Amino acid sequence: MLGLGLTVLQQGDYRRAAELFIVMLEVLKLRGSPVLLMQWLIAIAQISREFGKPTAAARLLGAADTSLDPFRAKGIFMPVTGELYKRVSNNVRVELGEETFAQYWQYRKSH
Repeated sequence: MLGLGLTVLQQGDYRRAAELFIVMLEVLKLRGSPVLLMQWLIAIAQISREFGKPTAAARLLGAADTSLDPFRAKGIFMPVTGELYKRVSNNVRVELGEETFAQYWQYRKSH
């Protein structure tokens, strides 16, 4: 389901993607996969940005970045997730400006 949600998201159907990711949250509750949760956070950040909530997107990206920390510490690199994170965070950073982005991104990392 995550793959379908990401595909729909990339196609620009943000309402349908949001619906799929809401369902995906229930799957995440059952599976408890940190990788899926991280991807979910990044996708929801993109949806938030598309719906005019860039500060919420920055907070979600901060949480996603925190989820990446254990993988980085072990030298594990996830190219698809990393590229998605980079693309969404760059878009949000441009929209908010560096200082505002950093403020909201850091807020979520610390809470």
